[in-house]
Amino acid sequence: MPTALKNHRPVRTRSPFFINCVPNTGTTITSASLSVKIKNGSRASAVTGNVLKTYTLSKTNAVDNIIVFDIAPLASDFLDHQYDQDIKYGYFSLNDNTDISVDSTRQYLTVTINTSSFCNLKVGDKWYVTTPQFSGSGEAPCNGSFTEETWDVTVSSFNSSSIVFDYGEANNVFFCMDTTSSAVNPIVFAHNNSAQADEILFIEVDKTITVSGGDDPSPTEEHFTANFGYGGFKDGVNFLPSSGGSGNYGYVQWTPAVTKQDDVTIMATDCYRQMGQNSYTILPIFTGEFDRNNPDVPTRGRIKFGADESAPPPNYDNTVKWLWFQPNAASSVTVNNIFDIEILPSDYMVDKVEQSVTYLPIGKKNLCNNWIDGFDFLRVGHFVAREDLGSPYETAQNDLASVNAQGVLRYEIICEPKYEVIDCLFINKFGFWDSFSFFKKSMTQMSTTESKYKRNIGKVVNNAYTYNLNAAQKLRYNVNGFKSIIVNTGFVNESFSLLLEEIMLSESIVLIIDNVFTPVTIQTNQVEFKKSVNDKLINYALTFDFAYNELNDVV
Repeated sequence: MPTALKNHRPVRTRSPFFINCVPNTGTTITSASLSVKIKNGSRASAVTGNVLKTYTLSKTNAVDNIIVFDIAPLASDFLDHQYDQDIKYGYFSLNDNTDISVDSTRQYLTVTINTSSFCNLKVGDKWYVTTPQFSGSGEAPCNGSFTEETWDVTVSSFNSSSIVFDYGEANNVFFCMDTTSSAVNPIVFAHNNSAQADEILFIEVDKTITVSGGDDPSPTEEHFTANFGYGGFKDGVNFLPSSGGSGNYGYVQWTPAVTKQDDVTIMATDCYRQMGQNSYTILPIFTGEFDRNNPDVPTRGRIKFGADESAPPPNYDNTVKWLWFQPNAASSVTVNNIFDIEILPSDYMVDKVEQSVTYLPIGKKNLCNNWIDGFDFLRVGHFVAREDLGSPYETAQNDLASVNAQGVLRYEIICEPKYEVIDCLFINKFGFWDSFSFFKKSMTQMSTTESKYKRNIGKVVNNAYTYNLNAAQKLRYNVNGFKSIIVNTGFVNESFSLLLEEIMLSESIVLIIDNVFTPVTIQTNQVEFKKSVNDKLINYALTFDFAYNELNDVV
């Protein structure tokens, strides 16, 4: 299982993160210094370089023989959360190489596919292709066996019936896929929904301590990751979201048993959700690991369309059975209202640590043709397959287990015929994009600011003073306008207070109004968390200010 963050603790830059400098026993600390390097880029940069900025901190004022530094503010200036309006999902698989061709340079892979089913496909889109395991024929190196591999590719061009992918350099495996006469397993293509470039940073801390009464301790070096989250008193200032799972994986008994480990997956707040049927809804899932390049196993996001929690087989709509009823384990397919997305077939082909954060698209606007109409709710989870953990695969079913036994999110799908659904995207406590849909009454209002002056409206004409009775004596200047919007949640569960708390504490919020991404700030600064025993039906009204002036006065 992935061992993310085990050796690189996350620095939530909106909360303090303390580095303690402690002397050897029997000595007195006189000074301490830190060299703090802010890095991004490839995973190797955690050790080797790609430094954005280096800070040198030093102190001599010890308290109780300890010197403490706070490094969280140093990284916050380098984190940039720009929302990607083009997050989408595309997937297809080929059962043989009939529809594959490779150019003479072996760099460009052309696949014949009907592109009308893909949402907003464009040149430059990042995809990955999982090549099957097969024994090739023809010229070397295709006369040997190839294991399954995954490659990052870019859309070079496309038309209504084909897509050309650019690998960036010659790739013999693509050539073998084209030329082999042997039967192959499905060749899987999927859109890469990786996060923005600056979602995550590395921090390297080199610590030096000077003491009296003995030898100085040896300098130490530590590595951390940084994001724009925060730690509260409930989970600790320097909360490490990693816990050793107890017991074994698998709802059905797996053979051999697979023990739960210290897996880490950052997901949205585990509470009841609502979303409009046409919503632009996302779920950030943290899939990477920073202590080495290769996770042990691939993981997948599963979206289950449901209508009845208690439905019996064969629909498998209840909480447990949909985790393991999946006859076709080879790819992302819809089976009994289930839609699977392989988050990364494996992480070894991802060079950048930032791509360890994946946005799992849930809304109809994201899933496009994969959305199934007529259902009341979605269940969304992050899973690992039986065979990926080393337990034997059974032909009849592909057993899945929730990563680190995390709870599954439940989204209520609201079809609102009267009001426009307004999606709210915000940075949650973990530093990643989260979402909620407001689907009841909304009202937009505008206020203005101005300055006024009183002018002289008269003038001398033919040696006589006169003025126009219709001329304005009082004039406005420095006029500008500011819009705000009041939105209502509709009836929600008590657990929505967890999500509301994160919205009110977020520093980056976007509303989607009439399909336009609008940056806002939240004006509501006080709210009473409601309980059904007191308030019966629970609805919250929030006010957001548009984060720009109506008249563009940017200098």
